[in-house]
Formats: sequence, C-alpha cells, structure tokens
Amino acid sequence: MGGATPQDGDANVGGAVPDAPLVDSPSEVSPRGPFLFYQSPVPLGGIAIDGSEIYWVEAGTSGGVNKMPTGGGGIQVITRTNSQEGPIFDVAVDATNVYWNRDHTVSQQPRSGGMITSPLVSGALTTRFLTVDDQGYVYVTTSAGYIVTSQGNQIRFTDQDGASGIAFYIDVSTRVSERDLAWGYSKGIRQGSIDGGGVQDLNMSMPDLVATAGVAADATDIFWITATGKVRAAPLAKLAPTNPPREICQAPAGFDADAGTDFPADIAVDSTWVYFTDPSAKQILRCLKE
Repeated sequence: MGGATPQDGDANVGGAVPDAPLVDSPSEVSPRGPFLFYQSPVPLGGIAIDGSEIYWVEAGTSGGVNKMPTGGGGIQVITRTNSQEGPIFDVAVDATNVYWNRDHTVSQQPRSGGMITSPLVSGALTTRFLTVDDQGYVYVTTSAGYIVTSQGNQIRFTDQDGASGIAFYIDVSTRVSERDLAWGYSKGIRQGSIDGGGVQDLNMSMPDLVATAGVAADATDIFWITATGKVRAAPLAKLAPTNPPREICQAPAGFDADAGTDFPADIAVDSTWVYFTDPSAKQILRCLKE
C-alpha cells in the first residue's frame, strides 16, 4: 500500500456507552453482563486489545480501523478504506505495530504512525481473521481453508475448517513453553503448534459442538464466541470432558453471528473484560471475565 496514513483526531462517530445494561429491568442483568461498550453507526469487523486500548474495524468502503481507551474517551482513526481498496476485515496489535487485512493483503503500521507496509500477500487466497505472535509474524485464516503466515508466506495448516477466528498464545504448562495457535471451526476449537506437528480438536461437551466465530487468548485461557452467541472460556492446556468450557455470558436476544454482513462476531480480552461484537446490532459488548 505504501505511504503514511495521518492519525486523525477524535472522530465523533458512534459512541462509547458506560456499561449500559442490555435489558430494561435491572433484575434481569447478570452481574457479569453483557454491557454495551460501543454503538457503531455501521457494521463492525474484527476487534483487538492491547493494554488499555481497544481497536476495531468498521466495515464497508467508508470504514476503517479505529481505536479508543477501554476506559472510555475519544476515538482515534488509524486508517480508512478508500474507493480503490476492498473493505478491511480484521485487526491485530502487538507492542510495535497495528495490523489489518483486506482481501489478499495484510498491512501493518507502527503504533506511533508512519509508513504502511505489507508483510503478507496471500495470492489467490482471501484473508479472514488475523493474529500476530510474539516475534511479529502474522497468521491469517483464509476462505479456502488454510492458515497462512507471513514467515515466508507459508501455509502453516491446511485443515482449517470455516475460516473463523484465530489466536496466538504461549502454553507455559508444558515442559518447554509451546507457541500455539487456536482457531475456530464448525464444531468448536482446534489447536496446533506454530513450530509444526499435528492438529488436535480441543475436547468439547455436546452443547458446545457448534460453529465458532471469534477466538482470543490471554496468559491462562482461550476465549471464543459461538455462532449462537455463547461466550466461552477454557484453560489453555486443561480442556477435557471432566473440565468442560465455562460460560462467561450470553449475547442478547436477536444476536446473529454475521447478520448477513460477511463479518462474523469477533472477541478480544483484557485483564478484566471479555469484549465481543454483535453484528446484528452494530455493537461492541463486554462481560466480566469472573
């Protein structure tokens, strides 16, 4: 893409709502939520969190990538889609860069602003969800059922079913800390080491054998949102029939995993909250982790 994108000032689009309950009667609100965090004027794509800032994609040819503090405040525009480019799908962030993808290309820009570069071009494969590892390599799911990495543009996994969410994490429970990916598919969650080896399905109880949309991870747990709006979590390395996934919260009535927009629900976590998008309502919601 090339060129530098200016960092716009506060953009008065949509609005952050200070944890408004999503039902009329307070007696119906779970103590964990969900609570309304942000109301968008347009459909939403992927979301990501780093520290005290949340990033999200506003879909469509007039959309782009925005960010704001998770504690509330002004919205800052990172990049905007223009008429010569396709819509942006997902966003990821690490200590150095912000990453986003559209069609066949992943772009990156320093968090402080500056030159935009493209660390990954997927060729004929249409990119979907995006994550970045601890060494700055990007991994993206594709509509053709592959996971592609910017580390030499390799196809890392070829059995990725459903082109849904993906997350990088480090499993410190093993003898040697393992660098892993977890991604959603039509019946739950799959996992594989980015250094090679087999793929395994994480054990699910029968009610959880449904398609997964977004996936996220923190230092201890994997989080995901199902096509039916259930926000789930499980320990990184201890998911088993005797230790089934726990439910964090349930999306509001009327939740639709993509609402016909081709931008499925996504999920992100910080130290306190689990954030997720509701495509049908154009909202970012959040629930307390515990």
